[in-house]
Amino acid sequence: MNHSSTSKEQLIKRFHQGVELLKDNDQVFTDRYIRNVEVFKTYFPDIYQVMDGYSPIKKSVFLEEDGGLNLFDTENETVLFTDQPFSMVIDNVKAQLKKPHRTELKIGKGSNKTRHEFYMDKFSAYLDKSYDEVSAQESMPEYVPSMLMFGLEFGYNLYFLYQEVDIQNLYIYEPDLDFLYYSLFTIEWLDIVEKANQLDARIHLSVGITEQEFVDKYYPYIFRKGLYLAPVTYMYFSLSFREMKDAAKTFSEQYARQVYGWGFFDDAMIGVSQSIAAPSNKEFFTSHYQPNDRSLRDIPIFIVANGPSLDQNIDFIRQHRDSVILVCCGTTINTLHRLGIKPDFHVDVERMRITVDKIELVPEEFRKGVAALTANVIHPDFYKLFDRVGVSLKPGEVASTIMQKLAKSSDLELPLLFNSAPIVANTALAYFTMMMFRNIYLIGVDCGFKDKDHHHSIHSGYYKDGKNTHLIHYYHRRLDEVEGNFGGVFYTDFVFGNSKLYLETAVAYAKKTDRMFRCYNMSDGVKIEGSIPLRPIDYLPSSPLRDRKSIIDKIFSTHFTGSESLGSLSEEFARMESELDSLFAYMKSGWVDSEDLSRAAVMRRLAEFNDSIGNYYNTDFHAIYELVIGSFTYFACYMSLFLYQNEHDSSVLEDTQVMYDHWCDFVDEMKEMFHDVHEFIDKGDSALMAKYNA
Repeated sequence: MNHSSTSKEQLIKRFHQGVELLKDNDQVFTDRYIRNVEVFKTYFPDIYQVMDGYSPIKKSVFLEEDGGLNLFDTENETVLFTDQPFSMVIDNVKAQLKKPHRTELKIGKGSNKTRHEFYMDKFSAYLDKSYDEVSAQESMPEYVPSMLMFGLEFGYNLYFLYQEVDIQNLYIYEPDLDFLYYSLFTIEWLDIVEKANQLDARIHLSVGITEQEFVDKYYPYIFRKGLYLAPVTYMYFSLSFREMKDAAKTFSEQYARQVYGWGFFDDAMIGVSQSIAAPSNKEFFTSHYQPNDRSLRDIPIFIVANGPSLDQNIDFIRQHRDSVILVCCGTTINTLHRLGIKPDFHVDVERMRITVDKIELVPEEFRKGVAALTANVIHPDFYKLFDRVGVSLKPGEVASTIMQKLAKSSDLELPLLFNSAPIVANTALAYFTMMMFRNIYLIGVDCGFKDKDHHHSIHSGYYKDGKNTHLIHYYHRRLDEVEGNFGGVFYTDFVFGNSKLYLETAVAYAKKTDRMFRCYNMSDGVKIEGSIPLRPIDYLPSSPLRDRKSIIDKIFSTHFTGSESLGSLSEEFARMESELDSLFAYMKSGWVDSEDLSRAAVMRRLAEFNDSIGNYYNTDFHAIYELVIGSFTYFACYMSLFLYQNEHDSSVLEDTQVMYDHWCDFVDEMKEMFHDVHEFIDKGDSALMAKYNA
C-alpha cells in the first residue's frame, strides 16, 4: 500500500469522512453488488460458490470524493490508492499501454536436417524481415491475443483496460479475495462479460490461491488455449503488484514449462519408427508409485551423472560401491568405464543413433551384467548392447499413446514416465522415484557449472588430455545465475534449468507419496529444491549388498513385465490415416480472406487450427494430436511473433498468407511422410562422433 503524503491525522480524518460518504451512497453500491452477484452466478459459477456469503478480512473501506472506493490499512495507517483512485489507476493503465510487458521467446535456428527444420527456417526468416515505414510494435496493440493480469485493484484496472484494448484470452490472478469481493461493488461486471461475448473472448479468474497454485493452474490453461500464445502473452501489473512479487518470480522461473518440449512431426515419426523396429527382448515398466518390495525400498540408490562435480566424488563412489545400487546416466557409462567403476544400471533416453555409437565404445565385457533402463523411442540398436532392458513410455510421444492403447486392450496398464526429461538424470530419478525407492543420492547431477569450459567431468568424452573437444560449448548461449547446492553461484542454460525444475517436481511428488522418501544431493552443482545437500563426509554408510543379481532380478520382476502380449504398433499407427487426412484437409482449407485481414482474424484462424488438432486430445485418436501439435505450435508461434513484433500494417498482414502457404506445403509433405514411417530410423552423425573422445 502507498504511504500518503498527508499527515496521519489528515488521513484518518479523510477516512472517517469517506466512511460517511460511503454510507450516503450505500444503496448505489448495494444495488451494484446484487447485480454483480447474479453475473457471477451465471458466468462464473465456480467463483460464485467461493464468494457466496464471503466476508472480507479488510473491512476499512471508504469512498473518496471522486467516487472511487479506497482501502485504509488501520494497522499501518496507509491507504491503497491516493485521494483520486480513478486517476491513479488510469495513469497506471496508460503507462502500461505505452510500454507494455510481454513474455519473451527466442527460437534458435535448426540444423536444417529435417523437413520440420527446413520449413521453420522459412518462417524464421520473416522475423528478420524489415518493412519500409513499418515500425516495431512498442505500445500495447489494439488486439491482444493473450493477457495475464497480476492483481485486480478493486476491478478498476480491468474496467479501464477493457475500454482501451480487445483481449481474446484474459487470465486474472488475484491472491486476495477481498479485492475481488470489493470489485462487486465498484464496477459493472456485466459490461465486461458482454464485451467478452461480443469478441467471443474468454476471461479466467484465479483467485485466493498461492503463487505456486497459480502457476500450476496457469499451465493447463495456456496448454488448452495453445502454447503458441506463450511468447505473445502481455502482462499487466497492478499497483499492488509488489505484494505479488513472489508470484511473478515463480511464474518467471517456471515459464519454461510453457515453451519447452513441443516436439515436431519428424521427431515423432522417428519415435514411432524406432518403437516399431524395437526387438522383443525388452520389459515394459508397469510401476506407478506402487509400494516397493520391503527388501528393496531402503537400498541406497546412487544416481551418477557426468557433471563437473563427479570428479570430486570418484573416490567416494569407489568406497561405497559394494553397498549401493549404482545407476549411471547417458555418457557417464564411458566415464565410469575409463575409471574402472561398473554400474548396476545404465539409463539412456536420447533417440538418435549417436547414443548407441557412444555406448558401443564401451567394451562388451564391461557392459555384461549391466541392466539398461530407457524410453520406448530409443534407437532399436540400443537393445543389442545390454542383456536386459527395461522400457518406459515417454510422455507426449505418438508411440507411447499407441502402446498404451494396445496395452489396455490386453488388460495391461503401462504408465507414462513423467518428469523424465529433458536430460538422462531426469529419466533416472523418474524411474527410481516411481519404483518408490526411499534413499536416493544425486552425484554429478550438477544442472550447471561454475566455468563454461568445465561443463562435464574431465574424465568424460567431452575432454581429451584435459582439454575441451568443443562437442558441447556454452560461449554464446544465454546463461542464468542460480544458487548452488552448497552455496555459491552456478551458470545454467535453458535445458539445465528445465532439468532442475523437473527434478524438483519428481522429488516433491515422491515426498507426497511416501513421507519416508529422502533425496540427497551430493553434487557441487545447482540447488535442487526438496533435496538435502550432503557432503561425502556426512554420508552414513550401509552394509554391503548380498547377491546383487538377485536384487536386480527382483526389481525387474516387481516393476516390469514382458512385451509379448502387445499388438501391432505398425497396424495401429496405420489406422490413423483417414482421420489424419481429414485434419490435413482442414488445415489447407484456406487462410483469412484478404478483405478481412487483421491481427484479430489471423490469431482467430490460428486458434481454429489449434482447436481442430486439440479436438483429438480426448479421443481414440489422441496420437494424431501428438503427431501434429508440435510442428503446428512452432508455425503458429513464428506467425504470432511476426505479427506482434511489427506494428499493424497491410504489408505485414499480407505476408501471413505466404507463411500459411509454406505451412500447407509442409502439410503435404507430412502426408507423404506418414506412409514412410519405417524409413525414419536415425542413421547417426559421424561428424559429431568424431569430436567425442572415446
